[in-house]
Amino acid sequence: QSRDYQYQLTWPVEIGDLDPIIEVVLRRFNGKQMKTINKIKDEFEKATKMIELSSRLTELQVDEMDFTDLTNLMEICSVFMDASLAKKKIPIGK
Repeated sequence: QSRDYQYQLTWPVEIGDLDPIIEVVLRRFNGKQMKTINKIKDEFEKATKMIELSSRLTELQVDEMDFTDLTNLMEICSVFMDASLAKKKIPIGK
């Protein structure tokens, strides 16, 4: 139902002297993002790209995440992907 989902990281991401990332806000996908995601063949790369696009985090920030957090974020993105692909069934010829 909601277009956003706030996820508290189990393992904060710390990169150099930057503030740690402790929370990720995921947003549903738009058409351009769906095109980008659908061009990727490798399933793991597709899933990490979904997290990058949905959260607006960089590839490096996503790559530094603990696998537990990545897995949970991938599941949330999959729900968003399914919701983004939902279509109304329109009978042909009526």
